[in-house]
Amino acid sequence: MNHSVLVKERFLTKEELFELIEVREPYFALHHIRLIDEVTIEARVVVEQPLNNEIGPISAAEAGRHLAILGSCIAALNNPVKRKHYYLASEANYKRMDGDAIGSSFLVVRATLQSIDKRQATVSAEVRNAFGETLITLDVSYHILSETLFERMNGHAYIANPLDLFENPYALGFEQKVTGCSENTANAYIQVPEYLCTGHFPNYPAMPIAIMSANLIGLCIHLTNRLTGNDDRYLVTCCRMKAENLAFANNTIEMQASHILSNGNSHVVRSYATCKGKNVGYIEVELQAE
Repeated sequence: MNHSVLVKERFLTKEELFELIEVREPYFALHHIRLIDEVTIEARVVVEQPLNNEIGPISAAEAGRHLAILGSCIAALNNPVKRKHYYLASEANYKRMDGDAIGSSFLVVRATLQSIDKRQATVSAEVRNAFGETLITLDVSYHILSETLFERMNGHAYIANPLDLFENPYALGFEQKVTGCSENTANAYIQVPEYLCTGHFPNYPAMPIAIMSANLIGLCIHLTNRLTGNDDRYLVTCCRMKAENLAFANNTIEMQASHILSNGNSHVVRSYATCKGKNVGYIEVELQAE
C-alpha cells in the first residue's frame, strides 16, 4: 500500500504528541517533527548524552532513546483510541551501520510503524546523518498501557510535585559505582535520583531506558577494558535489549556484566539490571575496539 497518498505530509507540534504520549521534555528532545505518511515519522536530534568510552557520533543508549520516543509517536498517531497511553519499550535490536556524521550539527531520526493492536506495537527506526546515510537501525517492540491501567499498577510510585529542573540531566554524566570484579564478571550499582527521570514520566518518575542502557553498556566496556588491560574506546556494533520492569525514582539498581567471548578486537558482553529483586533490563552487546 502506498501510504503517502493517504495522509498529507505535514509538520507536527510537540503539543499534539503530548496529547497522546506520556513522555515529556527534557527526555523528549525531538525537533522539526514531520509526518511523512500514515506510518512514517521523521525528526531531528542534537546529541546530548556523553559518549564516555563509546565511539560516536551518538551513543547507542541515546540513539535508542530518540528512536524509541519517535516510534511511540507514530504508534500513538495510529492508535484508534485517541487518548494518552504509555508506550513502554520492551525489546529492541540495535545495529550500527557504516557512515559518520562529520560536519553535521544534527542527526535525522525516522520511524516506521510495522504493527499495532490494543496492547502492543512494533516499529522499525533509524538514525541518519544530514546527507541521508543510515548510521543506526533499531527494531523496537512496545507494551501499550492506558493511563488508568498504568496508574493502577504503579500507584505506589506517584509523586504529586515532580521536580522542575532548569538543567537537562541527560546532558550530564552519570556516576556508576563498581563494587567488584572477578575473572569474567563485574558488578556495579547506580542510584536513581528523581532528576535522572525528569520527563519519564510526569508524576511517576522512572529510570529511562537511555540511562539504564548507558549504565549497562558502560559496565560492559569497563569489564572488557579490565580483561584486555587497555583503556580502549568501542563502537557498539550491535545490541539486543529487553526491558522487563520499571525502576522508579529513589531506588537502587544493581548490575552485573559477564564476558561471553572475544575475537580479535571484537567482544561480546552480556549485562543485566535488577531492582528490589526484580529484573529491570538485560542487554547483550558486541563491542568493536577502536
